[in-house]
Amino acid sequence: MFSFLKNKPFIKKAAFLTLALFLSTGLMFVSCADNESSGNLNGTWDDGWSPVIINSSARTIVYTGSYEGNIVNSPSYTASSGVLIIQFTKYADWGGPAPSTSHANVGKYSALYWTELTAGSVRLADAYEGYNRVMFATLGEANASFTPAADKVGNYVDWGITAPYTKK
Repeated sequence: MFSFLKNKPFIKKAAFLTLALFLSTGLMFVSCADNESSGNLNGTWDDGWSPVIINSSARTIVYTGSYEGNIVNSPSYTASSGVLIIQFTKYADWGGPAPSTSHANVGKYSALYWTELTAGSVRLADAYEGYNRVMFATLGEANASFTPAADKVGNYVDWGITAPYTKK
């Protein structure tokens, strides 16, 4: 391959070490770039209107002014996309009073989908059909409809009309 290095062992070793250093440095930069783009859904996300606070260790969510709830499934909070199945503990009608524990939707299940998760941004969208939030009375119904395996995200979310949230 390198015939001019045939009788020069020191130069061969130096060339090999240089090549090894070059490759390992390149892999290190690729690895760093991947880590910078990965994210974690846990935290506070803001779209300029309604911050969303997701606490993965307490398994709770607060969608400011809209609802509060418990996260009842076990998603990977570092996956680039996924779904949170939420059981409402407080709920408010759009434009109505603050979320309350006495609303008729408390105890029901719905979903919040996410996509394009990075360290600093994510797209979030609740499950809707037209102007109505999709809700179920039982966890079994919610699991059957909202899990990624059910492949219904396209029925409930139009990502084209969502804006990214930024991490605070």
